[in-house]
Parts: sequence; structure tokens; C-alpha cells
Amino acid sequence: MKNISIIETFSEGFRVGARNYFLILVNTFLYLISSILLGITIIGIFALPALLGGYYHFLIQTAKGKHPKIGSIYGKGFKNFGPLLFAAIISCMGIILGLILFLIPGIYLIIAWSFIFYLIVDQNLNVREAFSKSRELIHSVGWWKTSVVLGLTHLIYIMFEVFAFIPSVGIYIYLIGPILIYPLVSMVYVVYFVKVISLNSEQ
Repeated sequence: MKNISIIETFSEGFRVGARNYFLILVNTFLYLISSILLGITIIGIFALPALLGGYYHFLIQTAKGKHPKIGSIYGKGFKNFGPLLFAAIISCMGIILGLILFLIPGIYLIIAWSFIFYLIVDQNLNVREAFSKSRELIHSVGWWKTSVVLGLTHLIYIMFEVFAFIPSVGIYIYLIGPILIYPLVSMVYVVYFVKVISLNSEQ
């Protein structure tokens, strides 16, 4: 099992997010707006995985120290339209079935398959290879460690729900806070992915 420090991952993720704060924020807004527009139509819904893949590719390039530009979320994902669409369908069906039947298998798959989209757009893997490689990479660093990293990033956002109960200004902190910290927190799991890929390539 390969060693990756959770503390260092968060620290590096925050640093990368801070250096590219406004770029991440603007491209995130473009992604959200585009998602809403695509979600209006049935045909547009099928393009959502490609849009998400392009957004992930932008974040990965940012984590690697590259210099993607505003609007770069639209390129790579649509070049991998088919694999991303099929991966989204298969993963959703597998996770939902796992959650409905026994719950624990579904939770396991959420973590084990969390690199699938990243691998398709970053490593140009096909669907079968992406599913297999994601599980392999997650187990190489530890399923539990990966779940902690992913869980802590979500916990940061959940903590803002506490502010909703504070009179007057609390609701504004609750609504605006997650948006303001998103460029920092969003990079943590992406940096984690890049670290895992780097460690495995050294073997």
C-alpha cells in the first residue's frame, strides 16, 4: 500500500486552489450554467457527462501546474463523449443497485469508482480500463484513506449548514461560504488523484 499524507494533500490542494482561485471560480460558474442549459432538454442531458469530464480535465491540468484558460472545460470532455456517457450510465446503475440491495456495496463502489471520469479524460482509457484502473488505484493507496479524503472535503461544505441557524447574517454565510471556498476545496481530491497516478507511474 502506497503512502500519501492526507494533511499534505489538503495543504497542497488549498495552495493550488488559491493560486488559481478566480480561474477555477469562473470555469465553475461556466460549468454550472452550461449544466443547467443542457439539463433543460433530453438530448442535452446525455451531454452532461462529457461536460463534467471536460471540467475534471480542466481541474487536473490545473493541479499538474499547467495553464488552462477560461472556457477550457468544453474541449476534452466532448472528445471522449461516448466513453464518458457509458461510464456514467454503468457507474450510476451499479452504485444505485448496490445501495438499494445491500447499501455497503454501493458505498464501496462510490469510492472504488471515483477515479473513472478522471482516468478517461487524463489517461485516455476506455470504459472497461477506467473501471478496472480506478479500483486498482484506490486499493493501491487504501480504500479507507480515499474515503477519508473524499469524506472530509464534503464535510467542509456540510459544516456551513450550521450557519443557517444563526440569526440575520447566518443565512448569507451559509449560501455564500461554500461558493467562496469551492476553488480551494475542489482541488483537494484532484490533487489526490494526481498524487496517486504519480506514485503508480514510479513503480
